[in-house]
Amino acid sequence: MKNIVLLFIFTALFCFKMPAQDKASIESQRLMDLFKKLEGTYQLQIINSRDKTELPLYLMDTIQMKRHATDVVYYKYKSNVRLMIPPFIMINQKDFKPLVRIIHISSEK
Repeated sequence: MKNIVLLFIFTALFCFKMPAQDKASIESQRLMDLFKKLEGTYQLQIINSRDKTELPLYLMDTIQMKRHATDVVYYKYKSNVRLMIPPFIMINQKDFKPLVRIIHISSEK
């Protein structure tokens, strides 16, 4: 009887845990797909520093939401790191060249 109860508890825990893992996996895949889609259409600008900074995947949604139709948007990510998000009108031009993902700039720019 004790084995049956343990088996039931284990099965119940396993079944409840699987949907959460599936949701995380689906969300990770969605963000990776968005990352690939947006590649070259934004730029991480590190100001007055040679720090190595990576952009977390969750900011892909922010890039998509902040993109303006006609104006370049600068989104402050950290005190010395910002995202440059070119407008739709720029990235949809035939001669648009994909941006380098990360650059180091001085504060004079």
